[in-house]
Amino acid sequence: MFTELATKHQNLIIELLKKDIYFNTFILGNIFRYGLKQQFQQTLGILQEDKLHAILFKFFHNYIFYFSKPTEKILHTFTKFIENTYCNLENKNSTFLCTKENLSYLQQYKKDLTKNLNVQENTFLKLNSKTKIEEVLKIEKQILENAYKFKISKPTIENITKILTLRKKIKEFKNIPTKEEIMFFMQNGRTFVLEKENIPVAMACTTFENPYTAMLIDIATDPLYRKKGLATFLVAKLCNNLINEGKKVCLFYDDKKLETFYRK
Repeated sequence: MFTELATKHQNLIIELLKKDIYFNTFILGNIFRYGLKQQFQQTLGILQEDKLHAILFKFFHNYIFYFSKPTEKILHTFTKFIENTYCNLENKNSTFLCTKENLSYLQQYKKDLTKNLNVQENTFLKLNSKTKIEEVLKIEKQILENAYKFKISKPTIENITKILTLRKKIKEFKNIPTKEEIMFFMQNGRTFVLEKENIPVAMACTTFENPYTAMLIDIATDPLYRKKGLATFLVAKLCNNLINEGKKVCLFYDDKKLETFYRK
């Protein structure tokens, strides 16, 4: 059975989530910014003998779950939850997000459990070295000399409008967020931008930042300004700042075609 987690469980939550610090960036970022419970989010867990063995995080209509050891109790509890919850969901497009390992354990425990679910298996990359970053940062002077202006974009209406305009030019972005959604992500991280004549031509952002990790998102360059290393430079500058703050950096993606670009 799931227990609603409270402030007194904070240390137990962090201890569990740090076992897969990269995957759990989303949960950590929201908990540190909004707390354990809000109108749009809820944090549940499986507690036993004063230890937290699993966590279920509800964010709007979506669910993220994580456990480090697949015990009978954990697999049974999650199986029943998924079966009962999905049957009662008004929004059948809700996503269940988990690690590949957790998904495999659940599918072995009960065949066809996730057959009709929108279960998302994201692949993530993590930054392991500063060497490439330092190499890329060497071109900063060259970029700025070519009339590109670097700025850290604040979540103002003007800046959000500019970011949205740039996003609409990027055909690789399948979904165009609303201004409210862009505001939400910008408030949860930082946005680095290169502008040309006051118009954004490249950007790289983080979101779900917390004391331990940050997630890279929205890495993009206007098609007219590609092949100049602009987005790569912004990512390097952003990662350099995060590493100097003692944070680990990761990036999630679900499109295999983008893997080569992100690995650069």
